[in-house]
Amino acid sequence: MNGHATVANGPFHSDFPFAKEGVPESYDPAQAEELLKKAGYEKNQDGKLEKDGEILELTLTTFQGRPELPLMAQYLQAEAANIGIQLNIVTVENIDSYLWDQQDEWDLVTYTLLSAPRGDGGYFLNVAYLPDGSLNPGQINIPELNEIIEKLNMTSDFNERIDLQKKAVDIIQEEVPQSLILHPHIIVGVNERVKNWSPGSEEYYLITNKMDVQ
Repeated sequence: MNGHATVANGPFHSDFPFAKEGVPESYDPAQAEELLKKAGYEKNQDGKLEKDGEILELTLTTFQGRPELPLMAQYLQAEAANIGIQLNIVTVENIDSYLWDQQDEWDLVTYTLLSAPRGDGGYFLNVAYLPDGSLNPGQINIPELNEIIEKLNMTSDFNERIDLQKKAVDIIQEEVPQSLILHPHIIVGVNERVKNWSPGSEEYYLITNKMDVQ
C-alpha cells in the first residue's frame, strides 16, 4: 500500500478503545507448513501439498472495485504457492451477488468493508458474524460470539459496550473466521477555510457544531 495503510490487528483500528491491543501477528510460513503437516498434508514430487491423493487447491475470488484487492490476491497466490498450496484466482464484477449466489464456487475472498463507520463496532459485528448477517456469505456461526453480539445489541452503557466488543474481538482473533490484513488510510483534501475539523478513524466524515467555514 506504499505507506497508505496500517497493519490490522483484528477488525478495528487501534484508535478505537475496543480494538485488539498488542502487536499484530506476523506471517509465519514455517508455522503454516507445520500446521498443514499436522492436518495430514504432504508435498508431492511437484512440490504441491496433497492429502489422500488430492491436491490442496482453493479458489480465491476478488473484484476490481478496490484496485488493491486483485493485487493482494496475486500476492496471496504467490505466498501460498511457496508452501505448496494452489490458489486459483477468479475476478468477478458484482462481488456481493457472486458470494451469495455461488457459495459452492469459492473458498476464499479478498473483501473490504467499513468495520466502525459510526465509531462503534456494533454494526460490523452484526452484519459480518451473526448467522443471518447481511455481509456473512461464508455462513460464520460461532455460538459464543453470537451470544456476545446479542448482549451488545441490548447494552447502551458506553463502557459495557467497549468491554463486550473487546471480548468479541478476542474470539474473532482466536477462531480466525477471517484474516484481517490492513486498514487503508483515508486521504482527504480540505480547503483552508474549513476550521475545527479533521478526519478520524470512524470512516464517515462527522460534522459537529464546532466545525466552521470562514
